Amino acid sequence: MEVLTRTQRKQLLHEEIKHNRSAVLIVNARARRGRKWFQAAKRYLQEAGFRLSCYEIKDPARLPEVVAHAVKSGAKFVIVGGGDGTISSVVGYVARRDVVLGILPLGTGNSFARTIGLPLSLKGAVDNLINGKVVDVDLGIKNGDYFANLASIGFNAQVVHQTPDALKRLLGVFAYLFVGCRELLRSNLFTCELEIDGSRCQFDTRQVIIANGAFYGVSRITPSASAEDRLLRVCVLDSKKRWGIVRLWLGLMKGEPAAFGSVRVFKSRRVVCHTNPPQVVDIDGELTAGTPLSIGVAPQALLVMAPQDFVDT
Repeated sequence: MEVLTRTQRKQLLHEEIKHNRSAVLIVNARARRGRKWFQAAKRYLQEAGFRLSCYEIKDPARLPEVVAHAVKSGAKFVIVGGGDGTISSVVGYVARRDVVLGILPLGTGNSFARTIGLPLSLKGAVDNLINGKVVDVDLGIKNGDYFANLASIGFNAQVVHQTPDALKRLLGVFAYLFVGCRELLRSNLFTCELEIDGSRCQFDTRQVIIANGAFYGVSRITPSASAEDRLLRVCVLDSKKRWGIVRLWLGLMKGEPAAFGSVRVFKSRRVVCHTNPPQVVDIDGELTAGTPLSIGVAPQALLVMAPQDFVDT
């Protein structure tokens, strides 16, 4: 039995999608632009000759179930519309399978879409679904579960928890900034112990970011981070002062978290994090179980439709 190379596998799937023009379109109607884009995306894809099975999901909790059903039914091209939380909730059902994920970036930050260079406009995103290419990218894996982009511990997780969906729909990414200014005075220090490449280090901090992707919202984690470099970026605010958070945010806006000092940045394939007291953890915009946690990289775990100029190594 012939064993296909990575390149051959991706090429065969690409050709099958282009030839059959068949896809499953699943949109989170609760996403910031979900309802607005669903019908338009459906129309554009059908005009391009795609035969679609369509699902407009009003209860986000059902998204994994619907994606799992599509994969089980033999779909090779599953298009999911939503933000980072939506994408992260379903990647485990398409990871390590001969299924290509298409993305309609409908959320607030769309960090994962930015990481793989997707256009954020409706027409641009749909054009990528029609004319893009199949690539394989890394996923993060937390305590055995796949996720797309990043884990945030501490202050930013609290900001996400306190930001209402209605405010995100109204202000976009500025909703987090608005709530962050309010929450800054409420933030508390915690002790964080990290195990990285067999070494241990300890910090008193208010914020830890562990990223598989290249973006945190609209900001780059570091200039060198990519969707397929097989590395995590670990950013730790090494300051006991509340204003250190502002310096971290300014650094993220610049694309260099350590640009304004008080931030330590590590690279690793795996990190274990313990905190005292225990902290909530935000995974791609959704709160999950808290610390302790173990995070690693799942190399080339996800097949995704990316722009033609994406450098697939």
